[in-house]
Amino acid sequence: MYVKRLVGSLASAGNKNAKDKNRRLISVAAAEARVVVVAVVAAAEVVVAAVAAATIVVAAAAAVVVAAVAAATIVVAAAAVVVVVIVVVAVVVVVVVVVVVVVVVVVVVVVVVVMMNEEGEKEDTEEVPEQEKTEKKR
Repeated sequence: MYVKRLVGSLASAGNKNAKDKNRRLISVAAAEARVVVVAVVAAAEVVVAAVAAATIVVAAAAAVVVAAVAAATIVVAAAAVVVVVIVVVAVVVVVVVVVVVVVVVVVVVVVVVVMMNEEGEKEDTEEVPEQEKTEKKR
């Protein structure tokens, strides 16, 4: 608005009143320009503040994601440890059962062998008198 007047006034710069009027218009235009510059700077500051706030929000969200991933990793690791412990316990139980079965089988075999030997000895002792009896009869 003042710029249009300034341009029109500069065209009639011949008289003294026009010069004073031009000076006033120039100072008003400069003041308007300063207001515009201040408004642009304020808008730029608002944009910078908004970008900073958005950066903080994004950083916070990234931190939450990293924390969630870390927590999930810890949970998975704990679950893996539990699975490993369960597998180890199962293997130990199987080994103990196998050892017990082997011991029982060995004991049974030994008992059977001992019993068979005892029966064989009884048969041997019973046969000897019979042989002697038959020899005496002859």
